[in-house]
Amino acid sequence: MKSLDPAAVDYIPQTRLMKEVGAIGEGDSTFDQWFDPREAADVFLGQSGRVGNASIFVREIADILGGRGMEDITGAEARDKAIGRALGNYLRTYLIPVTQVVEIQRMIGVRPSEYIDASTDDRITIGGQIKRSLDQSGITTLFDPSSEFDMPSREFVLTPDNKRIRQPLSFALGITSFKKGDEDAEFLIKYGFEEKDLNSRETGSVQREENKLMSEYIPMIAENGRIAAREARKNYRTQSYRYKENNTIEEHVYAAVRAALDTQVKSTRRNLIGEDKYDTAPEHVQYRKKFDRFSKAIRAQAQRMFYGEVGELPDPTDVDDLESLIYYAEEFIADYTEK
Repeated sequence: MKSLDPAAVDYIPQTRLMKEVGAIGEGDSTFDQWFDPREAADVFLGQSGRVGNASIFVREIADILGGRGMEDITGAEARDKAIGRALGNYLRTYLIPVTQVVEIQRMIGVRPSEYIDASTDDRITIGGQIKRSLDQSGITTLFDPSSEFDMPSREFVLTPDNKRIRQPLSFALGITSFKKGDEDAEFLIKYGFEEKDLNSRETGSVQREENKLMSEYIPMIAENGRIAAREARKNYRTQSYRYKENNTIEEHVYAAVRAALDTQVKSTRRNLIGEDKYDTAPEHVQYRKKFDRFSKAIRAQAQRMFYGEVGELPDPTDVDDLESLIYYAEEFIADYTEK
């Protein structure tokens, strides 16, 4: 590990996971090769996870973190993403002093105040998701803070040019301040929409592109919401006395506008953005999404057919492998479709 002086730092004796943390900090690209998920499960569950009924839980978690044979790659990656991020966030709680140094670096200008996005288009693995969590918090670039300037910015839907503000307050009290959105963003917030509700469920470049496109449609969505509010107020006047006894005009308008906005967001994502979110994505991502559209059972069967033919598991980031999986899936469906 690099240090601020020429002396080497012997960090391995400090904790069982510092070897892993140290290698991540140096940008080790072999993380997934040496990461031991069984040891991670034991470490995160502690001493109480080694005896009695708890030891069964440890073994089950270890099995989840370990190999999964011929399991559907889409389901396996979803689980790896959840587990990896949970472990990464857990690990970050023990590295708060390091993140305080990161905040100081932002305050003096050697690290950007904009939010960076460490999500990539690489294959999703537990180790990769742990590294992503540490990358996102600046831990892995502690000794090279300016490298964050070269990372992609996080795309926000409600505040496209969002950045960290009042950084001394964040450092001193742990209070994070965000830039306030414009009147269109505030209108959606008023009716219960937060950034997480509008954020893309994709990852990497697809997520960034979809969020960017969605932010461009926010003014249109907000204006349609205002129209729905005016219509709802008119409609309320025509309601029966009994209805008005049980529903105030504010409740009536809120329900109508919320439903209208919800419909607008979903139709915008489906009809206006659609496949455009893949415009900046690598080719393998587009093939992967096509394969993901098959059912879980069909995907698993296609993988078995691939393994029987090739003798190894498919690489979900390899275009040729994905084309083969799509072919096997379509072939299997054709064989069992009534003519």
